[in-house]
Amino acid sequence: MTLERNPAPLPPPSSTQTIPLGHLRLTLDDVDDVLLYMQKAGQHPVLTAGGAVASEAQALKSATNDELNRVAIRTTDGSISIALSRNKATVVYATSSESAARTVSGVARLLAPRRQPAIVTWLGVVAKNFAVYGLGMLVILGIGVLFRPETIAKLNAADAVPAILIVLAISVVLGSVSFLGERKSGGAKVLAYFRSERRDVTFSARQAWLIGTVTAVLSGAIGSWVTWLLTNGA
Repeated sequence: MTLERNPAPLPPPSSTQTIPLGHLRLTLDDVDDVLLYMQKAGQHPVLTAGGAVASEAQALKSATNDELNRVAIRTTDGSISIALSRNKATVVYATSSESAARTVSGVARLLAPRRQPAIVTWLGVVAKNFAVYGLGMLVILGIGVLFRPETIAKLNAADAVPAILIVLAISVVLGSVSFLGERKSGGAKVLAYFRSERRDVTFSARQAWLIGTVTAVLSGAIGSWVTWLLTNGA
């Protein structure tokens, strides 16, 4: 269960073909399943995470977030290369190898149940854009409070509706463009735990979500209080 960093590069195949895998959400069980399937098919897979080589999926528990975002599985002869990174989930194989073609076809079927629906991925991209642009709008309002408090004081809730709709529209348009651009290459999120450990991880994630929510509410309350002080000349 070791993670060897800075390994020697593997040889690339000559003529290749690429198969997209879509947007995947994987646990270490799925990575293990792919490795085992390839081994049973007579291949010799090498699991990498960024610049590190993992002896098995278990070793990914000690990988950094950056390394988990760049997981890949390659055969020692270079005939198969499976990218499982955040911005790419594809299988590339040497067209000259019938064994490689059969193996990647089986890998694609094995990972198919882990593919996320397109609508889920699209909503995630739109929500991310809305959060970014919404935060940008709040920053602009914050600057306005500091430098032009008399103008901000004249605004009311109704004035915020058009701004929110504009931000939402921009998020939908740019999110859709981004989603269409990423659809061909897909992407994979590799979770550094096994499915049997999911309950404990989910509990920790809920705790983190609760802490984040409370922090956001408190930040909003403090920001509103500061805004009120500035606009009322306190």
